[in-house]
Amino acid sequence: MCMFPSMFVTPIPNVKRSIPSYYVPEPLVPKLELARQIFSDIDSTTLTPSTSSNSSSSSSSPSCLGSSSSNTVRHGSSLPKRDKKHIMMNIVPIRAGQETEIMQTKVKNGVRFYLRPFNVSHGSHPACGYTVVSKTTTSQLKEQYVGMNGKQLKELIQSGVEIKETRIEERPEVCYTGDTCADGLFNHDKHLHDDEGTTNHEEKMSMDYKRQGFAAPLLISELTYLDPKESDLAKQRGHLNVKDIPAILDSHNWDSSNRNILFYHISRKYGPAERVLEQLIENLPLDVVNVTDVAIASFASPHYSLQTKPNGCISLKDFKVHSLLE
Repeated sequence: MCMFPSMFVTPIPNVKRSIPSYYVPEPLVPKLELARQIFSDIDSTTLTPSTSSNSSSSSSSPSCLGSSSSNTVRHGSSLPKRDKKHIMMNIVPIRAGQETEIMQTKVKNGVRFYLRPFNVSHGSHPACGYTVVSKTTTSQLKEQYVGMNGKQLKELIQSGVEIKETRIEERPEVCYTGDTCADGLFNHDKHLHDDEGTTNHEEKMSMDYKRQGFAAPLLISELTYLDPKESDLAKQRGHLNVKDIPAILDSHNWDSSNRNILFYHISRKYGPAERVLEQLIENLPLDVVNVTDVAIASFASPHYSLQTKPNGCISLKDFKVHSLLE
């Protein structure tokens, strides 16, 4: 499932604390709501002493609250009381090609963030990749009034003339692929028309959002398979192979200048950490290697000598230099 967990928190009426928001492909929302309800029910289930615990046999041995012989399971019991709404989250349904504003507790400096989902290919699962864009709203003098002095501007305002205009500056910030095979990330115009040959608006916007994502300064991409011989297996299971990366980037005319990539979701079968990094350096183009970080913390061994960054990642370029110095 390709779910986008928001870094922002959403205030909920009558709730003292804020809760996280999760942006989820629309078909998965009912199932996620059901899962939340089930786990909330489990969390609110309590154990209470049964009447049998007062029998004469209980006097010879102490009652244990966790013992099945001396307790009954009662949902929603008041001894002790548990909040049935213990698991709290804000689930937001999204559709590829439809922009959604990311909810923020406070808008700073006129900057708002928006989620632009695009279709990917993760087997037959409902899945999306996401481009996050910022929109900065500013107010400034209209061009025809630039250069006027304060007195002239004041006269215009007093006469009812609107001297300022609102401008919105849009910028792609980050692209997150979610789980997908290569077909879901290529820049192409397939399937943009319906049976009558007319353009499908949502599909067109989905492709536009994907292109915008690959123009962002940061690309966060899954990379499950590191063995080029497993490219068919990767496609079959709806994931990326290291062999796919150059072709995907080339399809978007991707340029490494002022760009960074973060790879995650690497299969543990390629460990340990040193081996993972070596395979990436061996199979990726040099310009990609030089701007790539890898989420590697889960692979690190006690004997691993190169420190990861605070976010649990390591730079391929740093690892390469470190290896040469050893």
